[in-house]
Amino acid sequence: MRTRTTVRVVKAREPFQKKLDVDFDRYFLIRQDAEFAAIRLVRRTGGGATWDCSYQGDGSGEMVRGQRAHGELFEKLTPIEPAAGAPAGVSSMAGSQLNVNCGPLVIGWSPGNWVYPRGLWTGDDQARHEHDRGVDVATTTARDLAEVDVFDADLDWLSPW
Repeated sequence: MRTRTTVRVVKAREPFQKKLDVDFDRYFLIRQDAEFAAIRLVRRTGGGATWDCSYQGDGSGEMVRGQRAHGELFEKLTPIEPAAGAPAGVSSMAGSQLNVNCGPLVIGWSPGNWVYPRGLWTGDDQARHEHDRGVDVATTTARDLAEVDVFDADLDWLSPW
């Protein structure tokens, strides 16, 4: 029996409009048109997270037969010298890994296990944020990929807009 989950929508700082907190060790879903990805985050010792995902782009939603990928997420803050023109206390996020790329679908992440329907483009890639149309996001209680049903009528999907 599936438990109905409620999607909590909160305001985030501009230009990121929406974010969602997700549980470690449980799959959450992202979709764009008929493409789906199931992503699971695992807490990493020392901060950050590792992720594994399955991408299915044929519209079938059969995540156990999807293209698999994995990676790490972390935030690296480096103080910027005030002599470089930045106000005191400002840090650079250069060198951070803030996006999960599962097939062609991208979702942003920040510490506290927040995910953003649009990627968190930083540095030279920040202009890409304006062209990132985002993905829909839904949480699940699934711990195993075989339990994921992207067509479950009880899923609450958060739209990027």
